[in-house]
Amino acid sequence: MSGAEFRRFKHNDMADLEHRLEQVPAGVSRMVIADSVFSMDGDVIDLPKVVELCRKHDAWLMIDEAHSVGVLGKTGTGIEEHFGLGDVIDIKMGTLSKTIPSVGGYVAARKELIQYLRHASRAYIFSAALPPAQAAAANEAFKVIL
Repeated sequence: MSGAEFRRFKHNDMADLEHRLEQVPAGVSRMVIADSVFSMDGDVIDLPKVVELCRKHDAWLMIDEAHSVGVLGKTGTGIEEHFGLGDVIDIKMGTLSKTIPSVGGYVAARKELIQYLRHASRAYIFSAALPPAQAAAANEAFKVIL
């Protein structure tokens, strides 16, 4: 939908990720998108290294926390807490159908980016809101975790 060029890096291979980032021409925006926990085998992404590479190559970082929220970290808040990092992920997304007992999903980011997505994202514009009871259930579950 975005028209962006897509390049896959080898599973959890930070050398390959760096190679891919180096191939992007100067002046072209970069975004690294990865799972926090890979559902098929339980591998955890090397978030500290991914953050280092994103900063080195001026890339955005988007992490799917579907399998880490409620599981990783001392209090279950996810991959950043698991590695003892602060707020280092630009865009977090996840599901409301695993440890959060509801339906749908979420995207969390800076307020300005969320506002932009609300007004410009075709996938969001043509979607429907969660039923109120499901939104309330998800909200209460997040309160327990956070």
